Amino acid sequence: MVEIALLIVILFFIVILVIFFFKQNQRSSDMLKQEITNLRLEFGQQLQGTIQNMNSQIQNVTFQLNQKLDNSISYLSTNVNQAITQMVSTVTSNLKTITESTGQVNQRLDNAAKIISDLMKQVGEMKEGADQIKTIGQSIAKLEDLFSIQQFRGRFGEIMLENMIKDMVPKEYYEFQYEFKNKKKVDAIIKINDRILPIDSKFPLDNYKKMLEAKDESEKKKIKNDFIKDVKNRTEEIAKNYIQPEENTFDFAMMYIPSESIYYELITDEGEILNYMLGKKVVPVSPSLLYVNLRVFNMGFKAIQFEKNVQQIIDSLGKLLSEFDRIMNEFDTLGKHINNAQSKYHEIDKKLSQFGNFFKQVAGQGTVPD
Repeated sequence: MVEIALLIVILFFIVILVIFFFKQNQRSSDMLKQEITNLRLEFGQQLQGTIQNMNSQIQNVTFQLNQKLDNSISYLSTNVNQAITQMVSTVTSNLKTITESTGQVNQRLDNAAKIISDLMKQVGEMKEGADQIKTIGQSIAKLEDLFSIQQFRGRFGEIMLENMIKDMVPKEYYEFQYEFKNKKKVDAIIKINDRILPIDSKFPLDNYKKMLEAKDESEKKKIKNDFIKDVKNRTEEIAKNYIQPEENTFDFAMMYIPSESIYYELITDEGEILNYMLGKKVVPVSPSLLYVNLRVFNMGFKAIQFEKNVQQIIDSLGKLLSEFDRIMNEFDTLGKHINNAQSKYHEIDKKLSQFGNFFKQVAGQGTVPD
């Protein structure tokens, strides 16, 4: 386009020189006018052709620019719609999951509150009827002849422990027969965050039964000392083998006692056995007390899962916001390019119009000005 403009300027000066030359040589007026007319017609035709050619090129450039602009807008619109649709789907799915989880958590919390309330009521009744519980425990002990076999008794306690944990705790938070580096296996562990809580079942039934069957106080006292010694040995065993902080255990462990009557004997013996166990950081739990603890653990696990679901939604919303910002930046850049192209087009069109008007004015004059 620059070459065309230079050509027009050169032609203009050639015309002026020709006119000046003819005037200097004082040719006849008729011949000069005829030649000027011919040159004017020829120049007008060339100028008209040049202007038409430039308009054609401008139209082609404008068409190509509009076509590329339409393609860019279509591509950007498609990508934006796909990204937004996908992210809305993800957020909707996560919200649905959280809603369902929230409903389940609320229901289980209500159930847990009711269960704990019932258990507290039962504990109160147990304190009031301590003598009755002890009598019932004696009767039950007499009916448990099968538990005289130690292996069976131990396995029975393990099965009770495993079934209660399976019913109360999500699968990913527990493990049975967990082996430590010292090759010792504990009956069960509960995984709480990055740490583990060992739980081992112990059933000191033999000396307890003998103590109940003792006929005089001296014999009963001797057997009771054997019972206390037996419990202390089991406590030492748990403390030594299963409390391993270097392997991420808590600094305490639980001894599960599958009999409420034996557990009651431990905690009511003037605190001697209980204080010894707690001093070794071994916590005794009966079936009902373990049930309460597992309920509390389960509520904590549900809260952890709920927190994870909330975090997933927050992460999805963050990604959506980042993607939206990126799209807006690209759209702003595209708008600037469009505005620049449009401004340049109007600028060139204005200059061409000025050139055209100028040459039309020169070509349309009947005489050459002095």
